[in-house]
Parts: sequence; structure tokens; C-alpha cells
Amino acid sequence: MLNRRTLLARTTGLAAAGLFAGKASAKMLPGIEKATMRGSINAIEIGLQPGALDDQSKAFAKLLGDASDRDAPVFLPPGTYLVSNLKLPARVRLSGVPG
Repeated sequence: MLNRRTLLARTTGLAAAGLFAGKASAKMLPGIEKATMRGSINAIEIGLQPGALDDQSKAFAKLLGDASDRDAPVFLPPGTYLVSNLKLPARVRLSGVPG
């Protein structure tokens, strides 16, 4: 017989299994953290540093301007970018990888 306690225990187990399966599947894809898009502008090559604690607004604004002028997508590697007061120019496409 299924009661509330066993139902909660089983659903918690399924949720935990789903989390581990998601991490395992990401590990099965080699190089996903270093993935890039063909023809895109890589933020690292411009000088942006994911996870840096300083404000990177000027470099990010330059990156967006270059991407708009070239009509090229921008690739953001995994991480956090500290920026503020940015205006997105026309034809800017941002893409990245989770993480």
C-alpha cells in the first residue's frame, strides 16, 4: 500500500536521480565548456573575463559594438560578467553555454 511517506520518499529519490543524470550527461559531451560558435566573436578573445570581480562594462560595450558592426553573434563562455548601463545595438545576438 502506498502512503504519503513512501510517496514523498520515492519522488525525492527520482528528483535526486534527475539531478545526477543531468550532470552526468553534461560530462559526456567533451568540450562543452569550451564550445564556440563558428563565425562568432568570443568574449574571452576581446578581453572579458568570466567571474572577474571588476566592472567590465567598457569592454562589453566595445564587444557589442563590434558585433553590431560585423553583424556577427557574440559567444559568452560560462561564467558571470559584471556589467551595467549597457545599450544593446541593432543586430546583436548573444549566445553562451550554461554554467
